Amino acid sequence: MASEAPNLNSHRLCPRMGERPSLLSLCTNALASTIIGGKYELHHISELPSDLYDDLLLCLTPSALQELQDELVSYLRLRNCCARDPLTSNTNENVRKRARFDESFGHRSEGKFPLTGDDFLIQLDNSFSMAWKALLKARWPQGGKQVQWIDSMLMQDSKGNSEDASNWQQMYWEAHLQHCLDEAAAQALLPNFQGCIGDITLLVPMEHTGSKMGIPSTSYDRSKLSYNCQQYGRYARFVKLQNVLCVEETCNLLRDSRLQGIVFRGIKSRNHVDGARKLLNQNVTTLLSLEFIHCKLSASALNDISYSLYDKGNPMHGIQHLSIKSSSFFMGNTTFPFGFLSFLLSGRSLYSLNICDSGLEFKFAQTLLDMIHDSKSSLSAHEPSVNKIPGCSANGRLLPCFLSSSGVDYSLKELRVLNLRGNNLGTEHAECLKYLLIHTPQLQSLDISENPIGDDGIGILVPSFKEASERPCPLVDIKVDNCDLSSVGATQFLDIFSTSCGHLTALSIAYNYLGSRAVIPLGNFLEASCIRRLDIEAIGLDCSGLTDFAKALPSNLELAHINLSKNRGGIGTSTFVSQLILRSPDLLSVDASYNFVPQESLPLIHAALRQSKGKLKRLDLTGNPGLCQSKIASMFDEFQNMGEPVVLFPSSPIPRVSYDDDP
Repeated sequence: MASEAPNLNSHRLCPRMGERPSLLSLCTNALASTIIGGKYELHHISELPSDLYDDLLLCLTPSALQELQDELVSYLRLRNCCARDPLTSNTNENVRKRARFDESFGHRSEGKFPLTGDDFLIQLDNSFSMAWKALLKARWPQGGKQVQWIDSMLMQDSKGNSEDASNWQQMYWEAHLQHCLDEAAAQALLPNFQGCIGDITLLVPMEHTGSKMGIPSTSYDRSKLSYNCQQYGRYARFVKLQNVLCVEETCNLLRDSRLQGIVFRGIKSRNHVDGARKLLNQNVTTLLSLEFIHCKLSASALNDISYSLYDKGNPMHGIQHLSIKSSSFFMGNTTFPFGFLSFLLSGRSLYSLNICDSGLEFKFAQTLLDMIHDSKSSLSAHEPSVNKIPGCSANGRLLPCFLSSSGVDYSLKELRVLNLRGNNLGTEHAECLKYLLIHTPQLQSLDISENPIGDDGIGILVPSFKEASERPCPLVDIKVDNCDLSSVGATQFLDIFSTSCGHLTALSIAYNYLGSRAVIPLGNFLEASCIRRLDIEAIGLDCSGLTDFAKALPSNLELAHINLSKNRGGIGTSTFVSQLILRSPDLLSVDASYNFVPQESLPLIHAALRQSKGKLKRLDLTGNPGLCQSKIASMFDEFQNMGEPVVLFPSSPIPRVSYDDDP
């Protein structure tokens, strides 16, 4: 069921309680009601003073705003064309009348709003854009999180340039259409559903779906999915489809869309495959991103989907981002799907490939990387995490799936992000990981967390880490969480970066029990590096360790984010945090949760916040049961960031259960 929509007609001209409405606000609201009812004349609207449009448009419902924009802009463009023709004297006279009318209100002298011609149309478009932005924020007040479901990578080209996302009208109707598709899928999944997808009645407020709201219509029903797809399908660029919507009828409903990205969820049956194939082929010239989640397809079904991604007469496809998550594409297949291999071979534009938790066995992974090597695509991200790829040992040397059987996989030369999290890689695999680092000159981010590499393994990798961080395209982000490291291995790791001129900006060594012996190496590392993000969660520093760490901090840090939660720091946490705040002018966030911080240590943090002139936006002290009293939190009310408190306290007492962070 759709959630109740907010009142989209609330407007800043509406008087507050006890205030008398102005004549201007009364007239603006009356005119808005007329437009919403569909009983207006375009030439009357077009003769309004220029600066009244901003207020008027903000009073309209989405449907009324849509219709007015379509009709008024077309009308003004036609009038401008006629104004350039000397034979259209009547229209020229109307333009001159409008200029004199605006001058009488002082607009011409102020220069605030161009009055006629193409300049006026540009300003009018800006007014409509701001109205659409206000509607979007009103309907999705959580910062548009429901709208921005596409990963940020999908909004960038292969060079990392962000796409302009200022078309608020398109964003609004795309989000509205996704809302309609989600609600239709929920109804179609019910056991008693019968009938056509397009005939599903949506529980969407009428102001979102109709046009000329005051005029009843028997030719169509604005609450039907078919109407919404027909009216607003042209605005959709990215859609998410449940399996129940992967049918031929949905393709017809979205025939006016020019989709750039599609996410399929739960595709399993042959009917789902056929519907997906048709939709893909229908958008083959515009499609850039494709994602499958919780799908289960046979080799033949995967081949059919791959073949549908080619435009007629073009042996190459245009897909840039391919993601397969939590899907059974390869289980039970004795051979790799030939159609999918051909798809990879023709992927000249393929920029990122993400295959996670999809039953990708070693032989298929090796074949996959062979094909990427042969295709010479510009692959930049490959994340085979949680795919049960243990590697294959031969003569004591690991030959993982990431190396082509024909030699060094040259696609690795373009690899930017490598995620090997949770693949059961041990010390015996460190040499192979070192080999990978040597042959990935563009690698910027490496995650080998949750692998039992140990101190010996990290010792083998340390020289390669140093070399990689000093390359022209340096390794800047390393994650070695939960890798069975002790203070010995961590010290060796940190000392390398303390003596090099590397460009490491993000490091995570969380969930390795290092103890207080790691304090001095950490201090030296912070003094020598340009680190911006540090994660030392649950490394066993305890109270004395954090106190010593505070003394070892350099006088000027470049840190922006640090996580030191779950270290049993006690009062030492406050000592460390206060010194960190004073010595890090660019510090934005600190996570000090679950550290048994006592109440009496808070004045130290309060004094540091007052003394500091930094940019701290968030200090997380949740999970500390001694800080639940409201009088403690009130001490920090003066520290705000955009209306939100900077310091976060636990909202209620935490059950007295000991936290066990022993390894």
